[in-house]
Amino acid sequence: YDMLNESHLLVDVVFDSQLTMEKLSPYRVLFLSESTCLSDEQCRQIRAFSTRGGTVIATGRTSLYDEFGVQRDNFALADLFGVDYRGPEAGGKRHGVLYVPQTKALKQFGYIIAFAGHDWQVSLRGDARAKVLCTRSSLKGSEPLNDFDSKGDYDSGQPTVVMNHVGKGKVIYISGDVGGGYIHNPHPPLKRFIAQLVGRSRPPIEFEAPRVIEVAAAVRDNGQLMIHLLNNPNRFLPFTTSHRDLRSHFFLQEINPIRDVRIRLNDFGVKAARLGLQNRFLPVAGNPPTLVVPEVKLHEVVLLDL
Repeated sequence: YDMLNESHLLVDVVFDSQLTMEKLSPYRVLFLSESTCLSDEQCRQIRAFSTRGGTVIATGRTSLYDEFGVQRDNFALADLFGVDYRGPEAGGKRHGVLYVPQTKALKQFGYIIAFAGHDWQVSLRGDARAKVLCTRSSLKGSEPLNDFDSKGDYDSGQPTVVMNHVGKGKVIYISGDVGGGYIHNPHPPLKRFIAQLVGRSRPPIEFEAPRVIEVAAAVRDNGQLMIHLLNNPNRFLPFTTSHRDLRSHFFLQEINPIRDVRIRLNDFGVKAARLGLQNRFLPVAGNPPTLVVPEVKLHEVVLLDL
C-alpha cells in the first residue's frame, strides 16, 4: 500500500471475502501481496478478472494454501502465473534478495533490484506464454553485495519476476515478498520498481507531484469527480519505531507548500474544474485533459464536472 500510495497510484483495499467479479470489475489492477490463503472459488474469480482484461500482480506464496491454511502441491493460480512452486529460497529465512533485470524497461533500475525479505523458488511452466522480466542473482551469503562488480555476470538464470498473458489480461508474478521487504526497509528503488510494474496498465488519473503529496479520488453522487490532495510529510512509519518514539515522529514542525501539482485525466472528459476550498476555477487543456493545481498547503480538493 505504501509503495503504491507514495507513487501517486490510486489504491483501494479489497478483503479476501470481496474477491468477486462484482467487486473487482471496476478495477484495472489487482495486487495480491502475499495473499497466501485463497479458496478455489476465489482463485476462479481472480482467473475470470484476468481473462476479461484485468491485470493481476501476485507475490510470494499467493494461492499456495487453501482457505483453511492447508498447503497445496502447487500454486492454485500456477496457470495464471506461468510458473510452478519449487520451495523456499535460503531455507525460508529472511535474507538479501537480488534480482537481475532482463528487459530494457527494467534495466533503468540498474544492475540489480535489491531488498531484504523472504523469497521462493519457481520454475517456468511449459504451457505458458510467460516472459521472464527478472532472474535471481547468483550472489549469495549474508552480505551478497560485498563481492559485487559491475563487470561481473551474476545471472543465475532462475526466474523471479515473470509476465504471463491470460485471455485479454496479463499477470505479473514476483517470487519475493516485496511488501514485507519494503516495510522493514523502505528502499526507494524497490518502490519505483513496483510502481513501474503496476503502471504498465495505464492509470485512470496520473499525478506529477513530490512524494509528500497523498492522493485520493471518488465520483460523487452528482457525477462530479472529487480529487483530494494532502500534503503529508510523515506518511511512512518506520517498522522499528517504538511506542515511545511515536509522539516525536508524528510531530510536524512545519509544512512546506507544494506548487504546480499536475493532474492528467486519462479516462475522463472534463467540462470545468475548480478548487473546492477556494472556489477558484482552473483551466483544463490538452488530450488527455490536464490541469495544474498552483499550490497545496495542507489540503486541497479539486472538483471536476465531467
